[in-house]
Order: sequence, then structure tokens, then C-alpha cells
Amino acid sequence: MSVRMIGIEDDGIAALACDEQLDGLAMTAEGDAPLRKVLGEGCYKKRVALDLGQTAYIDSAAIGWLLSSQKAFKDAGGRLVLHSVQPGVQRVIDMMRINKVLELADDQDQALSKLRENA
Repeated sequence: MSVRMIGIEDDGIAALACDEQLDGLAMTAEGDAPLRKVLGEGCYKKRVALDLGQTAYIDSAAIGWLLSSQKAFKDAGGRLVLHSVQPGVQRVIDMMRINKVLELADDQDQALSKLRENA
């Protein structure tokens, strides 16, 4: 799995994208903190829009990573919004009923709007 920076909005929101499938094997190769690798220390204090538009596959290890990342953002005072989720990935999220825990948006504009709420 590779997470890359798309840009930083004027109000400090980081726009990131996952380039590939989200799976345990790729995550092990990347290390356990791909967001920290891109954003640096204190990454969980930031507001982040993560684009999953190119991610067609997700496994249980990646689900665990998303859930632990969501908690880390919440605990640190930051916020993570996933957007542009592909249908196959959305089915996994819905089937596992973690759509109640993960913050999701239809597209980047909606994700940015959510991140600007109560900022």
C-alpha cells in the first residue's frame, strides 16, 4: 500500500490518496504507519481527506489499520475522512458494519466540507 500526498489546502487540510490495494502484505512492506511516513510526527492531530478512489481491494489487516487510524485521529484531536470509496471496498465496509465508525464522504469536495465543519 502506498499513501501519497496530493496537496495541502489553504486551511491546513491534508489531501492524501492510496494508490493501490489495501492489504496486510503491502502494509508490512510499507511499515505500520504509512500516514506518519507522509505527514510526519503529529500526523494524527491533522485533518486528513484520504482518497480511496484507486483502491479496489481491502483486506482485514487494512480494515484494522483504518480503524486504529480513525481512533488515533480522534484521540489526538485530528480527523480522518475517507472518500471516493470504490464499490467493492464499500461492500466490505458495509458488510463489517464499520461504516458507523469510519467517517466517509462521497467525494473529495464532501470530505473537505466535513473536515471544515467545527474546525
